[in-house]
Amino acid sequence: MRSIVFGFLLLILMFICGCSYLQPHPDTCDHSHPSCSRELNNEEPFVLDTINSEKHIDICACKPLNNSHITVEKDQEYQFQIIELGEGWKDGSIASSLDDPEGGWTNPFMKIIGWFGSAYKRSSEAPWYALVGSVNNDEYTFPVFNEDGNITKIEQSGKLYFFANDMTGRYFNNKGAIKLLITRKN
Repeated sequence: MRSIVFGFLLLILMFICGCSYLQPHPDTCDHSHPSCSRELNNEEPFVLDTINSEKHIDICACKPLNNSHITVEKDQEYQFQIIELGEGWKDGSIASSLDDPEGGWTNPFMKIIGWFGSAYKRSSEAPWYALVGSVNNDEYTFPVFNEDGNITKIEQSGKLYFFANDMTGRYFNNKGAIKLLITRKN
């Protein structure tokens, strides 16, 4: 029992002290998946200008920011649906769930550790490693999958991005890619 308590306290200390484990590391992302390519995509901005208009986008877990090239307007509603899940969605070796409102890390022990380290995740609006939507590069963030049928009312106009809700500088060990369908609902 003492070793479990000691290990738990050590992990919390690592989060608080910012030990070398938590420092940024070189990128080890597998860039062979098309959505994880290092190439710049010069795609023109896209607007879902009518109800039920849709667009598919690729999202890479190891990219700190995935540009959808979609411009959204305040008070519009969008629905999100995974149409293809590549090699899984993992934070290092930690398995995660995407399409569950309580998604993110699936291991109960890691969820407890995540609760203690929640100040370090990029978005306070979603669990660790859940898929997060962002308008204007983190100015406004929201969990993509929610209890409202994955429909989100956008609270700010701007460019739409996506990312795995990880700690800044810790995207190097992320694995996974998805194809996401985005549909305008109003």
